[in-house]
Amino acid sequence: MVKWLRPVRFRLLWFACFAVLTAVLYIFRSNKQLMTAVAGIALRYKQGAAYVFSFLPFSVTELIIALAVLLALFFIVRTIVVFVRGRGARREWLIKRVTLALCVIITVFCLLFILLGASYYAESFEEKSGINARATTVDKLEAVTRSFAERLAASAAGVPRNADGVMEISVDAVFKNTASLYNGAQRIYPFLAAPRSLPKPMLLSRWFSHMGYTGFCFPFTGEANINTDQPACLLPATVSHEMAHQRGIAREQEANFVAILACLESGLPEYKYSGAMLGFIHLGNALYKYDPDAYSDIFLALPDTVIADIRHNNAYWKQFESEVSEASQAVYDTFLKSYGQELGIMSYGAVVDLLIAYYG
Repeated sequence: MVKWLRPVRFRLLWFACFAVLTAVLYIFRSNKQLMTAVAGIALRYKQGAAYVFSFLPFSVTELIIALAVLLALFFIVRTIVVFVRGRGARREWLIKRVTLALCVIITVFCLLFILLGASYYAESFEEKSGINARATTVDKLEAVTRSFAERLAASAAGVPRNADGVMEISVDAVFKNTASLYNGAQRIYPFLAAPRSLPKPMLLSRWFSHMGYTGFCFPFTGEANINTDQPACLLPATVSHEMAHQRGIAREQEANFVAILACLESGLPEYKYSGAMLGFIHLGNALYKYDPDAYSDIFLALPDTVIADIRHNNAYWKQFESEVSEASQAVYDTFLKSYGQELGIMSYGAVVDLLIAYYG
């Protein structure tokens, strides 16, 4: 071995082992049985971690991300400073730093595939549930959209509102009912059962709004992290969506469907309304593309309070439209496509086919 590589031979071995493991997993990603087994092991870890971390009142995920960013910045700055100012064996110093960085990167990448990526290639919710989502007619789309508009109208009076008629509810009130949120959905699909864990409000919620994110489930901690700055009308549905990910529902269109199903079956007023709202928004957006007049008729027939919530939600997110939000959405779109989600972010719209198949 080259003399100047001897001090980093363990790191090179580490990198090689994780690189080979990552390559093997990627090569065999089309083996659904293997990916389902890997995803199952990962799910047990994530659910266990989420249960443990739920005893802490703050998001461990945010702490990890903050520390990772600080350590990365410190690492980069220190590497540059020492390399520029240092004397003597600068090549050896740089090799040590580069190999350390490569080891961290390949380890994170490999664990990310195990903890999250494998789930995209494993048995899907559609396959487990027997629901067959497929293209349908505009008439069917209109009928299901109307049914969700009726659900919205029926549940609108059951949620607290401010003087402007907009839904207003505390984060604590939303979070306190999560223990029973999935009881109804689990009776229909027992495989949705999971150990109890609490969602985590994010301290940097406003910052995540600037990037266009309502929440995310962090694979390394299993925590469901929620952007609590978003409008109240979709906050419960967001909680339900991230909890769907905690139950092994990786694909976004399926997580949206499961979130809506759980909300509607929960018996909880704020969740029933929010789930109906999420379903109506997806269905309504799809209907508007094919029959704007039909959508307008349905929308204008909604109660004033529902229309107020929809307009408030639209106005809230419009203020964050920027190059930053577009860039962050592009990054996430690329991430989804890298794991076989061909529709990328647009896969959220595919929830319409599932809703029509189940409620149509």
